[in-house]
Amino acid sequence: MNRRKLIRDYIVDLLDRSLEDTQVYHSRRIPIASGECRVVNVSIEKEHSEPFAKSPLELKKTAELSIEILALDFEDENSDDLIDSITAKIEELLHFDESFHNLIDQCVLKSTETYYVRESEQEQGMARMVYEVIYFSIPHQTSRLDDFTQAFVQFKERNV
Repeated sequence: MNRRKLIRDYIVDLLDRSLEDTQVYHSRRIPIASGECRVVNVSIEKEHSEPFAKSPLELKKTAELSIEILALDFEDENSDDLIDSITAKIEELLHFDESFHNLIDQCVLKSTETYYVRESEQEQGMARMVYEVIYFSIPHQTSRLDDFTQAFVQFKERNV
């Protein structure tokens, strides 16, 4: 299975279990259903590779992980506070297991942007968190070789 999908699935599962009253999706499009108040969208937008080792070829991959949050502003809840609490919880969750159970090597928060959209009478608070995710992969896995357990070695005596 593709490593990007495994990373997205891991984060979606983690956030879905941890964020109350929030719908979490793993796509670039947020499918907001009527009545949903808090939505989180997880996607990987960019990825680039560079050679790390030559034999076997191992690539160092750096991906841009995007987590977008949408929260409706209610009379009893300030969307600023709501967005801040959701982004703080996400930071805490991703910092707790930085390797995503050994799926990746490193995950670093690069930026958090917050903004607002007004549709009709209701204001929607939005945030976009961008993480840099680094992992290593071997593009063409070779067939598994048997472990080297014994050898026959013969030495010749040399006259000096």
